[in-house]
Amino acid sequence: MTQKRNERGANSPVHSRRIQSAERQKTALELRKRGGSFDNIAATMGISKSTAHNLVHKAIDQLKTTTLKKAEELKVLDLERLDSMLVGIYPKATAGDAKAINAVIKLMDQRAKLLGLYAPTKSEVQGEVKHEHTHTDSTLILSKLQDRLDAIAKGTHLLAEPIEDAEYEIIADDEPLTDTEERNG
Repeated sequence: MTQKRNERGANSPVHSRRIQSAERQKTALELRKRGGSFDNIAATMGISKSTAHNLVHKAIDQLKTTTLKKAEELKVLDLERLDSMLVGIYPKATAGDAKAINAVIKLMDQRAKLLGLYAPTKSEVQGEVKHEHTHTDSTLILSKLQDRLDAIAKGTHLLAEPIEDAEYEIIADDEPLTDTEERNG
């Protein structure tokens, strides 16, 4: 038993290989984040392209796992906070306090959202959307976007303002277009 414990300890060959593997994954992922292709990563690290690919994807999978665990921990913490708040305000709500009732409803709604209890809603859109796209539209929209980004950077522009001037026509009826409408459209 002592032999097995030593083989898995901090100075064991198994432990060293795991550390080395983690470091290689980290290096491959860093090279990929900097825009390196798998061929480039392979050449830089002295490995095959398929090994570079595997290292990057193992690193990404590890990040996903870690992120999901942290998200789950945060969700549990948030649920505990909501439950704590609910315990404190619930007696007032059951006594008829309108503000407390609204607060309880909001807490319950937030709790249901965190738990994913609401079924997704499905929306159907009927009709036809027609868009005539011209180079001028693109140039105008890009120009307005650049102006908006410049203004946002200076802190002088509201994000909620719509960008207009592009021409979109929505045909809402269910009747097919006539030959004339198709040619003119």
